[in-house]
Amino acid sequence: MKILAAALLFLIACSFKTNAHQLSTAYLNLTKTENEQLVLKGQWQVAVIDLEHVIPFDINTNDVITWQEIKSQKESILKYLAKHLVVNQNDIGCKLHNEGDLKIDSHFNESYIVVPVQITCPTTQAFTINYSALFEVDANHKAIADIANFSRVFTLSENNQSFDTNLPN
Repeated sequence: MKILAAALLFLIACSFKTNAHQLSTAYLNLTKTENEQLVLKGQWQVAVIDLEHVIPFDINTNDVITWQEIKSQKESILKYLAKHLVVNQNDIGCKLHNEGDLKIDSHFNESYIVVPVQITCPTTQAFTINYSALFEVDANHKAIADIANFSRVFTLSENNQSFDTNLPN
């Protein structure tokens, strides 16, 4: 009887579909150069499935997102990033530029859009990054940042972080 009950329990447990879900995570990687200005150059990587919550990629509504559909939304992606990645020095805004073409990468078997960025600040002084992307659709979203080889994690409660100018190049 115990074997029959164990077998029945096993069949019931196996009958439920389980889905692994990767948490909403973006990556911000920036290297620093200085002259008379501070320049941060690198990329923002965000999962296609996450960004699709705020920018509709599946234009033909066939439940398949193609690279062409993503590329057609490049301007929307750049506007979204400019609104949600704000860098300041002493309350003066730094300029965010797109440096090149979008690309696709893979993390944990998920497709990520790679957005090349360059941020130019007026001086080499300390700066603050305010990151708010995707928090409006997922309060648990996080961005893992490597800013001049210094790691930070941006979350809803820790979305505004300051960086010293003495960061290594």
